[in-house]
Amino acid sequence: MVQASVTISVDGVTLNRSTGDSVPGDSANAVKNWHKVQPSITTTQSAGGTIGVSVNDTATVSGGLNPSGTVTFALFAPGDTTCSGTPVFISANQPLSGGKASSGSFTPTATGTYEWVATYNGDDANLTAVSGCGDEPVSIVAAAVLGITTPNTGAGMGSALAEGLALIFAGTGLVAASARRRRRDEK
Repeated sequence: MVQASVTISVDGVTLNRSTGDSVPGDSANAVKNWHKVQPSITTTQSAGGTIGVSVNDTATVSGGLNPSGTVTFALFAPGDTTCSGTPVFISANQPLSGGKASSGSFTPTATGTYEWVATYNGDDANLTAVSGCGDEPVSIVAAAVLGITTPNTGAGMGSALAEGLALIFAGTGLVAASARRRRRDEK
Protein backbone atom coordinates (compact mmCIF):
# COMPACT_ATOMS: atom_id res chain seq x y z
CA MET A 1 0.00 0.00 0.00
CA VAL A 2 1.28 3.48 -0.84
CA GLN A 3 0.30 6.57 1.10
CA ALA A 4 0.96 10.02 -0.29
CA SER A 5 0.86 13.32 1.56
CA VAL A 6 1.54 16.91 0.73
CA THR A 7 1.80 20.16 2.65
CA ILE A 8 1.16 23.34 0.69
CA SER A 9 0.60 26.97 1.50
CA VAL A 10 -2.29 28.82 -0.13
CA ASP A 11 -2.60 32.56 0.64
CA GLY A 12 -0.64 32.03 3.83
CA VAL A 13 -2.77 29.13 4.93
CA THR A 14 -0.96 25.76 5.33
CA LEU A 15 -2.92 22.82 3.98
CA ASN A 16 -2.07 19.21 4.71
CA ARG A 17 -3.51 16.56 2.48
CA SER A 18 -2.99 12.79 2.66
CA THR A 19 -4.42 9.78 0.93
CA GLY A 20 -6.36 7.37 3.06
CA ASP A 21 -7.14 9.92 5.83
CA SER A 22 -10.92 9.74 5.34
CA VAL A 23 -11.16 13.52 4.79
CA PRO A 24 -13.79 14.30 2.16
CA GLY A 25 -12.14 14.97 -1.19
CA ASP A 26 -9.00 12.97 -0.36
CA SER A 27 -8.45 9.69 -2.16
CA ALA A 28 -7.76 6.28 -0.68
CA ASN A 29 -4.23 4.97 -0.37
CA ALA A 30 -2.78 3.58 -3.58
CA VAL A 31 -2.25 -0.13 -3.98
CA LYS A 32 0.77 -1.23 -5.98
CA ASN A 33 0.68 -4.79 -7.29
CA TRP A 34 4.08 -6.28 -8.11
CA HIS A 35 4.05 -8.91 -10.86
CA LYS A 36 6.70 -11.47 -11.61
CA VAL A 37 8.39 -11.15 -15.00
CA GLN A 38 8.97 -13.85 -17.61
CA PRO A 39 12.59 -14.86 -18.22
CA SER A 40 13.65 -17.10 -21.10
CA ILE A 41 15.60 -20.34 -21.07
CA THR A 42 17.98 -21.68 -23.71
CA THR A 43 19.69 -25.04 -23.52
CA THR A 44 22.62 -26.94 -24.94
CA GLN A 45 22.67 -30.72 -24.74
CA SER A 46 25.81 -32.81 -24.89
CA ALA A 47 26.50 -34.84 -27.99
CA GLY A 48 25.05 -38.31 -28.19
CA GLY A 49 27.02 -41.33 -29.30
CA THR A 50 27.15 -45.04 -28.70
CA ILE A 51 25.63 -46.87 -25.76
CA GLY A 52 27.87 -46.27 -22.78
CA VAL A 53 28.47 -42.57 -23.48
CA SER A 54 27.49 -40.17 -20.70
CA VAL A 55 25.08 -37.31 -21.60
CA ASN A 56 24.16 -34.07 -19.83
CA ASP A 57 22.41 -30.72 -20.40
CA THR A 58 23.18 -27.05 -19.72
CA ALA A 59 20.61 -24.24 -19.37
CA THR A 60 21.01 -20.49 -19.60
CA VAL A 61 18.29 -18.33 -18.01
CA SER A 62 18.16 -14.72 -19.17
CA GLY A 63 15.81 -11.76 -19.26
CA GLY A 64 13.47 -11.36 -16.35
CA LEU A 65 14.70 -9.57 -13.23
CA ASN A 66 18.12 -10.97 -12.30
CA PRO A 67 16.98 -14.61 -12.27
CA SER A 68 18.27 -16.73 -9.40
CA GLY A 69 17.23 -20.08 -8.03
CA THR A 70 17.41 -23.49 -9.67
CA VAL A 71 16.83 -25.49 -12.85
CA THR A 72 15.45 -29.04 -13.02
CA PHE A 73 16.49 -31.23 -15.95
CA ALA A 74 14.47 -34.22 -17.20
CA LEU A 75 15.56 -36.75 -19.84
CA PHE A 76 12.82 -38.68 -21.65
CA ALA A 77 13.24 -42.11 -23.25
CA PRO A 78 13.24 -42.84 -26.99
CA GLY A 79 9.70 -42.94 -28.34
CA ASP A 80 8.39 -40.36 -25.84
CA THR A 81 8.17 -37.58 -28.44
CA THR A 82 5.80 -35.50 -26.30
CA CYS A 83 7.91 -35.73 -23.12
CA SER A 84 4.78 -36.69 -21.20
CA GLY A 85 5.87 -40.02 -19.76
CA THR A 86 8.05 -40.67 -16.75
CA PRO A 87 11.59 -39.36 -17.35
CA VAL A 88 14.39 -41.94 -17.39
CA PHE A 89 16.57 -39.41 -15.53
CA ILE A 90 15.93 -36.30 -13.42
CA SER A 91 18.56 -33.88 -12.20
CA ALA A 92 16.54 -31.67 -9.84
CA ASN A 93 17.18 -28.18 -8.47
CA GLN A 94 20.58 -27.49 -10.00
CA PRO A 95 21.66 -23.98 -8.85
CA LEU A 96 21.98 -21.08 -11.27
CA SER A 97 25.41 -19.49 -11.27
CA GLY A 98 25.98 -16.57 -13.61
CA GLY A 99 22.66 -17.40 -15.26
CA LYS A 100 23.73 -21.00 -16.08
CA ALA A 101 22.98 -24.40 -14.58
CA SER A 102 24.15 -27.88 -15.55
CA SER A 103 22.50 -31.25 -15.07
CA GLY A 104 24.12 -34.31 -13.63
CA SER A 105 25.28 -36.98 -16.08
CA PHE A 106 23.31 -40.00 -17.29
CA THR A 107 24.46 -43.06 -19.23
CA PRO A 108 21.71 -44.39 -21.56
CA THR A 109 21.37 -48.17 -21.86
CA ALA A 110 19.10 -48.27 -24.93
CA THR A 111 19.43 -46.92 -28.45
CA GLY A 112 17.19 -44.19 -29.86
CA THR A 113 16.56 -40.47 -29.57
CA TYR A 114 16.25 -39.13 -26.03
CA GLU A 115 14.74 -35.69 -25.28
CA TRP A 116 15.93 -33.20 -22.62
CA VAL A 117 13.54 -30.70 -21.04
CA ALA A 118 14.93 -28.02 -18.70
CA THR A 119 12.67 -26.11 -16.28
CA TYR A 120 13.75 -22.88 -14.58
CA ASN A 121 11.88 -23.05 -11.27
CA GLY A 122 11.42 -19.28 -10.88
CA ASP A 123 12.10 -17.06 -7.85
CA ASP A 124 10.47 -14.15 -5.99
CA ALA A 125 10.69 -11.87 -9.05
CA ASN A 126 10.60 -14.32 -11.98
CA LEU A 127 8.11 -16.81 -13.37
CA THR A 128 9.11 -20.32 -14.39
CA ALA A 129 10.45 -21.02 -17.90
CA VAL A 130 10.53 -24.38 -19.69
CA SER A 131 12.46 -25.51 -22.78
CA GLY A 132 10.38 -27.28 -25.41
CA CYS A 133 10.14 -31.01 -25.91
CA GLY A 134 12.02 -31.75 -29.12
CA ASP A 135 14.39 -28.80 -28.71
CA GLU A 136 17.18 -31.02 -27.38
CA PRO A 137 17.34 -34.45 -29.00
CA VAL A 138 20.23 -36.75 -28.10
CA SER A 139 20.79 -39.79 -30.34
CA ILE A 140 22.25 -42.96 -28.90
CA VAL A 141 23.30 -45.74 -31.28
CA ALA A 142 24.58 -49.28 -30.83
CA ALA A 143 28.32 -49.79 -30.70
CA ALA A 144 29.84 -50.79 -34.03
CA VAL A 145 30.49 -54.51 -34.50
CA LEU A 146 34.10 -55.15 -35.37
CA GLY A 147 34.51 -57.02 -38.64
CA ILE A 148 35.85 -60.57 -38.55
CA THR A 149 38.30 -61.38 -41.30
CA THR A 150 39.46 -64.64 -42.79
CA PRO A 151 43.13 -65.05 -41.85
CA ASN A 152 45.64 -64.04 -44.51
CA THR A 153 42.90 -63.03 -46.96
CA GLY A 154 41.55 -59.76 -45.61
CA ALA A 155 38.10 -61.08 -46.52
CA GLY A 156 35.36 -59.75 -44.29
CA MET A 157 32.72 -61.78 -42.47
CA GLY A 158 30.30 -61.79 -45.40
CA SER A 159 32.78 -63.16 -47.89
CA ALA A 160 34.25 -65.58 -45.34
CA LEU A 161 30.80 -66.96 -44.67
CA ALA A 162 30.15 -67.30 -48.40
CA GLU A 163 33.47 -69.08 -48.90
CA GLY A 164 32.74 -71.43 -45.99
CA LEU A 165 29.29 -72.32 -47.33
CA ALA A 166 30.75 -72.92 -50.78
CA LEU A 167 33.32 -75.30 -49.30
CA ILE A 168 30.64 -77.12 -47.33
CA PHE A 169 28.48 -77.58 -50.42
CA ALA A 170 31.48 -78.52 -52.52
CA GLY A 171 32.61 -80.92 -49.80
CA THR A 172 29.17 -82.53 -49.72
CA GLY A 173 29.38 -83.06 -53.45
CA LEU A 174 32.87 -84.55 -53.16
CA VAL A 175 31.74 -86.91 -50.39
CA ALA A 176 28.77 -88.06 -52.50
CA ALA A 177 30.99 -88.54 -55.57
CA SER A 178 33.55 -90.49 -53.53
CA ALA A 179 30.81 -92.75 -52.10
CA ARG A 180 29.52 -93.55 -55.62
CA ARG A 181 33.02 -94.30 -56.89
CA ARG A 182 33.68 -96.70 -53.98
CA ARG A 183 30.47 -98.57 -54.65
CA ARG A 184 31.44 -99.04 -58.30
CA ASP A 185 34.90 -100.19 -57.37
CA GLU A 186 33.48 -102.69 -54.86
CA LYS A 187 31.31 -104.39 -57.50
